Amino acid sequence: MNLFSLSLLTFLPLIGMLVICAVPARRATTIRWVALVTTVFTFILSAGVVLRYTELPIDVHLMVEHPETQIEAFAEAGANIITIHVEADRHAHRTLQRIHSLGCRAGVVINPGTPALMAEPLLEMCDIILVMSVNPGAGGQKFIPAILPKLRALRQWAQERGLTYEIEVDGGINPETARLCKEAGADVLVAGNSVFSAADPAQMVRLLREG
Repeated sequence: MNLFSLSLLTFLPLIGMLVICAVPARRATTIRWVALVTTVFTFILSAGVVLRYTELPIDVHLMVEHPETQIEAFAEAGANIITIHVEADRHAHRTLQRIHSLGCRAGVVINPGTPALMAEPLLEMCDIILVMSVNPGAGGQKFIPAILPKLRALRQWAQERGLTYEIEVDGGINPETARLCKEAGADVLVAGNSVFSAADPAQMVRLLREG
């Protein structure tokens, strides 16, 4: 794997996650913070902590209704990547354009019950497509295998159209599910509970990277 991304583990609805890139062709190592955010208040409370202690890129997954009303605050606070749920934004094209105009990389998120076709009209505007492999909410949920065909479809579309977006997977990632995701076309894996609850987190990271 080429990208190792580490995030801040905080309290309240802002959850830090460990992110590991699964593309074997690249060798450079990069680190970034990933913040999954449920309210603007939580981000404002926690972002200052992150920005005071790191110069690493910040990847923000907005699990909010009407994300278009909040992206400017996140960009101003230092976000480098902002992803929005296709289920939560009626005008996602416009929101992605706005994210780019603020100097951030942009992408969309699809929940387990959302077909990949919901993101298909937006692919050319995306730097990253995040596929949730659990339903947003509590950590420690089991991986939903039904998302694997979405990864294959997203990879096929990228190849057919010459697009370079990253395919990211979040939820229930462990060494076995990491392997399944990579085989299906994932570039980036988000791991939280499997790493932070492991007896040896560093060893778990190695297993995920090698899986």
